[in-house]
Amino acid sequence: TRMGMRPPVFWAYVSAFAELAGGIAFALGFLVPLVAAALTIQMGVAIARAHWAKGFWNSKGGIEFPFTLGAIAAISGVADPGPYSLDRALGLPTFGAGAYAVVLVIGVVAYLIGSRRIAAEASKASTAA
Repeated sequence: TRMGMRPPVFWAYVSAFAELAGGIAFALGFLVPLVAAALTIQMGVAIARAHWAKGFWNSKGGIEFPFTLGAIAAISGVADPGPYSLDRALGLPTFGAGAYAVVLVIGVVAYLIGSRRIAAEASKASTAA
């Protein structure tokens, strides 16, 4: 668990699903605000867990690339999905920035709760040793 995520296999599958299914849905314009929030959260976790300590530039493994992807997802999450989106073709309601914000807040809170629990477990392990 090099990145401190427990259980690691579960979170690996969640991460892969978020990026693959989210990327496909995002490209098709399907449930755009919800998917954009999930992708923004995914990039935030990637930055916090894997890239932050390496600085800004991507050439050194820094935050530049995931930050750019997260910013694009965030901007798309509050914008209209467009006339050629699957949302529009299926006649789905435009969820808008409100839906993006709700999903984003839920995801951030879940991440913070999970991170706090992991930190508490690590603290117990270090004091027990």
